[in-house]
Amino acid sequence: MRGQDRVPADGGTRPAGPIRVTLTASERRRQSTVRWLAILVTTVVTSVAVIFGARFVIGSGAATAASQTPQTVLDARAADPATVPVKGSTRFVPVGPALILDTRGNGPVKAGADTEVPLNDLPAGASAVLAEVSIVDTTGAGDVTVDGGAGPATVLRVPRAGVQMTANAIVQIGPDRTLVLRSGGGDLLVNLVGAFQPAETSSEGRIVTLPPSQVVKLIPKRDGKEATVQLNDVAQLRDAGSISAVLLQVTGDVGPHGGRISAGPVSGAMTQTLFWGPTKGADRTRVGFLAVPVTGDKVRLRYVAGTEMRADLVGYVTGEGAPVSNAGLVVPVTPADPSEVRVTAGGDKRVAVVPETGLAEVPAGRVAAALLSVTATGDAVGAVTAYEPGRNNAEDLTVVAPKGTPRGAFALVATKDGAVQVRSESGAAVSVAPRALVLS
Repeated sequence: MRGQDRVPADGGTRPAGPIRVTLTASERRRQSTVRWLAILVTTVVTSVAVIFGARFVIGSGAATAASQTPQTVLDARAADPATVPVKGSTRFVPVGPALILDTRGNGPVKAGADTEVPLNDLPAGASAVLAEVSIVDTTGAGDVTVDGGAGPATVLRVPRAGVQMTANAIVQIGPDRTLVLRSGGGDLLVNLVGAFQPAETSSEGRIVTLPPSQVVKLIPKRDGKEATVQLNDVAQLRDAGSISAVLLQVTGDVGPHGGRISAGPVSGAMTQTLFWGPTKGADRTRVGFLAVPVTGDKVRLRYVAGTEMRADLVGYVTGEGAPVSNAGLVVPVTPADPSEVRVTAGGDKRVAVVPETGLAEVPAGRVAAALLSVTATGDAVGAVTAYEPGRNNAEDLTVVAPKGTPRGAFALVATKDGAVQVRSESGAAVSVAPRALVLS
């Protein structure tokens, strides 16, 4: 110590000053060893504390973050299954409409012959197309099938010679981009309406399904042959924003000479036509589906050779200015023969269009609606309706089932847990085949 006096053993005094302690060599070595050991222990303890402290902080922070906000975009998608991209999802791009096949004037196509139709100028990467397929002046009974590379799908069932019919078809296309049609004989027409282009999210091209709502009722004797749908006046479309197409279910009371209904933006440009054959007796009603591109604020319909026509709005396709989302994207489905169900007269039955395990790698819980092919054979002539389970107003017509003969129709129907409800007026054998799934 400094500044202190030390008393000698003899009782005398010495001047104050620093005290010098002399250590032996062995004592110095021992002190140095103790000092280095202390430093080493301190370093190890500090390092362990830092490591464990950091691990505790990081671990606690990760747990807190995981329970509150995902750290990355991928984490965010994983946290919300509804935002995870679905394999095979596409957006619907209106094309034309363009008449890409019309054999009228060249003699009827022979029964069983293949007719090839090249698909040109499709959107990049298009995996499927929506087409209106018609056969007129049929020479015999037989199915009309279309194959784009994924296998033939039945589009029309022709009961006899001398009829005309139209149906919509969603056809998956292969690398050669060619449709192959086969029929029981007659003149074939193919009107290309749209294409399905791969997309994980999109603003335009998403399908929004609506409860069926009447937008036109036309009685030609009273109203003339044409009607206009003023889109701005349709309540369901007022808040829809940008629209690229409207989806209509059209119904006609067709007379003994047959009839047709055309659609387009203006009177002189009705480039879509559905053909219906002559009817007789109680079997007078026919149903069709139209995806009409929107280029302005109105759509026009023209009905020829029938007594009454009704058009119901069942959905629309978003346009370029719509919000970006994956809800409403579409997954085309490879054609498959569905199982047939019996529906009793006046009864209804729940029909799964998407199994619980999913379809085309789409989980059942991600399906909001389906574009369906519905085929029915009646115990007697009667209406068959496919509709969303739980919906109160289920009187909208999908197809009229003739007695003993199958008849098909194309429809957009909202689903619940991967299923639709099917109602039959007179009892029928019904098959429901999904052609494309609309994502929720």
